[in-house]
Parts: sequence; structure tokens; C-alpha cells
Amino acid sequence: MKLLVLTRYDVLGASSRLRFYQFFPYLRDQGVEVHFAPLLPDDYLIELYAGRKTGKLTLARFYFRRVLKLLSLKRWDALWIEKELLPWCPAWFERLLIRNRKFVIDYDDAVFHNYDMHERAWVRLLFGKKIARLAASANAAVCGSEYLLDYVQKAGVRKSAFVPTVVHAERYASQKHGNSDERTSPVRIGWIGTPKTVKYVSHVRAPIEQLMKNTDAQLCLVGVNEAEALKLPNVECRPWSEDTEVSNIYRFDVGIMPLVDSPWERGKCGYKLIQYMACGKPVIASKVGANTAIVREGIDGFLVESEEEWLQALLKLCTDGDLRARMGRSALQRFRENYSVEKNAPIIHRVLSEVATKA
Repeated sequence: MKLLVLTRYDVLGASSRLRFYQFFPYLRDQGVEVHFAPLLPDDYLIELYAGRKTGKLTLARFYFRRVLKLLSLKRWDALWIEKELLPWCPAWFERLLIRNRKFVIDYDDAVFHNYDMHERAWVRLLFGKKIARLAASANAAVCGSEYLLDYVQKAGVRKSAFVPTVVHAERYASQKHGNSDERTSPVRIGWIGTPKTVKYVSHVRAPIEQLMKNTDAQLCLVGVNEAEALKLPNVECRPWSEDTEVSNIYRFDVGIMPLVDSPWERGKCGYKLIQYMACGKPVIASKVGANTAIVREGIDGFLVESEEEWLQALLKLCTDGDLRARMGRSALQRFRENYSVEKNAPIIHRVLSEVATKA
């Protein structure tokens, strides 16, 4: 099988790296010829996270390059597309570019809400049904949460599969550097993300402040700098890199994933939780979307809603080392059984193969 993979980002983009690139070695081992062509290069994300906008002419060049790539599709048995080919272009234009080629489309975010819930009426009118129309014309869709799966099925997709956003079990196991539960103090409450998503931590600022008044717990934020921190006492900020992200999570005692309960967040795939659990860490998560499917309440961690529930869950895990260790072991086992690349790569391969070989 010859496969053209059309991702949104290059390797620095988490969604592209985790939903696509990390499966390439397995696919190649199965005899798949993989070629990939990202829409946006790493420089785009570097500028974005630095708070600088990419110029319109530069973006136009990226779009033109993708259109050129799509002019010669005959050599590929199937396409594997991240979300959409060209954001803010109509579905009919994308389908024209694809023509009659077989394709699988992948969703790890509720990207359709960028359009159907946009504040401008003309955007909702012109693009509100774009993603549904693309899904309906796809040979198959792969989705990272039940919310997304339900959307593509209602849109009329021919075939669909659930594949969570996962990590390599071997990579995470090989980077373990001791057990943080052996430490007596301070207990580290950890979060990993980007400058764009640290806003969610602000929603649990009050419980964290109260926790710090009653314990010597420390908040550790990975992926943000000091200027982006919450101006809380006893906060440690660490830069993100692919090389250090796992070792940084191993330094946590508890991993947190706060969210607000809105349509966009219901489409998220709970990736942070899977990272924490792969390191054997108990978790506390907002009771929203995929989080409720990943976390077993009282076994791997806690699912919470109110600020009081956040505070109580934080206090329980920060003051009881035995509970942290027990929940951490359960979390690791849950990860191994459901959320590793090794468990999910065969599903990806099967979907792609069925689409490529079907007459």
C-alpha cells in the first residue's frame, strides 16, 4: 500500500505527531510505503507560541504548496488526512482536489465548532457544515473521542473507528527515573500543555491556593514560562521539549487536567491524562468529555466538577502517599491495557488497509 499522509503540522505539532507520525514505524514494518506532507511547517508553530502571527503571503504559500501536492494523486492507494485539507476553504473545493481518491480522515478535536459555532453568521452559513460534508465523503474516519465519533457517524461517514491519542509504552517505561512517591515533601501537582491551554489551570486557581495554605504542595507547569504562570506561590515552570516531557511528568506526584464544560472541550481526547497514567501517576480531571471514559473514579484518580470537589481531591492525594501509590499503579495498568501505541497501531493499519484495498 502506498499512503500519502496530509497532516496539519510538522513534527512540532502535537496533534500531527501523536495522531500520525508515531504510527509510521509500525505501518512501515507492515509494508506500507508512507509519504507525508504537512500543511504548516515547524516555523509556523514556533512563531505562534511566541505570540507572533504568520503573514498572509506566507500562509498563501503553504496553501499553494499543498494544492500542488494534490495535483498528482494517482500514485497513492489512499490518503490519510488530519481534520481537513485547507482550513477556511469550502468543502466542495477540498473534494474537488481529492477527486475520486480514497481517503481516511482523522479528528482529535471538535474542529467543526470552529465553523458551526463561530460568532459571525456568514462563517456559520458558509462553513458550518464543512466538516460534516468532508466526513460524509470520506471512506473512513478515525476519532479520538466518543464525542467526535458520534459527530462523524451522524454526518454519514461510511466507516468509523475509535482510536484515542496514545503514547509509546516502551518509551515511557524506559525513561522512568525512580519513584517520586518515595519523597516525603513537597508533593508536586503537575500539568503539561502549551501557552494556549494554560488558561484551563486558572479555573482551579482557588482550590490550588487553598491547598497551598494547608500543605507544602508545589505546582509544576510544563510548557509555559514564568510570565505565563498563574502568579501563585510555589509554582515551578519548565519548558517543554519532546526529549524531556516524559522525565518531567515522572517528577509529578499527581497529574491534573482541568477543563471547562463546553462543546469544544467535550471533543478533547484526554491526552494529558494518558501521559500521566503512562508514568504511573494518579490523576484529577474535570468531569468532561473523554476524561470520563479514561479515568475510573476512585481507582485511577478523581473526576471532579466544583471547586470544592477539586480541593477535596487535591487534599486526599497530597496528604496520602499510600493512596497516590495505589491509584498510580491502577492508572499504569489502565494505560497498558488501553492507551498505548502498541495496542492501537493495528487498528490504524486495519482501517487504512481496508480503505486502500476495497474496490
